[in-house]
Amino acid sequence: MYKERLTRPQTVTHAHKHVGVHEFAYVTIAFAPRDEGVAFADESGIEDELVRAVEKALGAAKGPAGHQMTGFDARLLEGRVHPMDSTPRAFAIAALGAFARLETEIVEVWLRVEVTGVEDFIAGVIGDLYSRGARIVESDGESVVAFAPAGNLEGYETALRSMTRDRARCALSFSHCKTIDTPDPRFPGAAAMRA
Repeated sequence: MYKERLTRPQTVTHAHKHVGVHEFAYVTIAFAPRDEGVAFADESGIEDELVRAVEKALGAAKGPAGHQMTGFDARLLEGRVHPMDSTPRAFAIAALGAFARLETEIVEVWLRVEVTGVEDFIAGVIGDLYSRGARIVESDGESVVAFAPAGNLEGYETALRSMTRDRARCALSFSHCKTIDTPDPRFPGAAAMRA
């Protein structure tokens, strides 16, 4: 499972002009990274319906590479309006145009995996986790703690139940995001990953 995150704070200006259907919108938006979610603020002073269109467009947008964003702050600094041609649709398009120009990096989501009740199946459970690209960090013969790419854990709970005759249980929780093509400092010596 891949996501995108901003590489740094960025301020982007984008104008949307469509002469044929008489649309005009001009926005300047300041973006900054955050861990999750979208925080939006308006400092432009333009009409509320235009501001809402910008906020709604940004809240639903995917990153420039087409992945869900990890999170960002967005401040609408400026909006220029044409008295006849500025509509909520035009401002939504302008906001998406600004968003598409952001510099982002692709990251892979990793989950913490804790498996309990594996006494009689420890070798099979660890082997299966390794086959899913996991890094085992703890194993005491009864439980296993590992970190693994979220995309490799699809169907894991069902597979675990089958492998252990429904005796083992697992808990999955978000751990971190890892930039693609860089070593992960949590796992020294791990090979760089490829998208």
